[in-house]
Amino acid sequence: MRKLNKILLVDDDSTSNFLTQMILEDLQVADAIIVKKNGQEALDYINELCLQHNEDCPELIFLDINMPIMDGFELLDELQRLNKLHNPDSPITVVLLTTSNNPKDIEKAKTYDITYYIEKPLTEDSIRHLLSKTYNV
Repeated sequence: MRKLNKILLVDDDSTSNFLTQMILEDLQVADAIIVKKNGQEALDYINELCLQHNEDCPELIFLDINMPIMDGFELLDELQRLNKLHNPDSPITVVLLTTSNNPKDIEKAKTYDITYYIEKPLTEDSIRHLLSKTYNV
């Protein structure tokens, strides 16, 4: 199976991050798994890594909705702006990974260019399905 270069996990829940990271590491789906605690940390990381240093951006972002400082929807707004300005031909794949099953969040998510909306917890089956559909692996 082809490995992704980097996966960015954006969530303020340490327990969820630990479990998600363990599953991703066990499946050996990426060379690196980066964890950020809120949207602003993730945006700063992406700006520095991808735009200032021209390194490989994460291919996949697992993004929570409800976080302090900058929530998932605010980060999605910024990512869409960045993709249009800097990387229109290969946008970053974003998966909302959240505990929210609120119909308003689900409807709002449909207005963004996201690949999947997955309710926590992330499972091996959901990762395999995501990778096979999105990356043909």
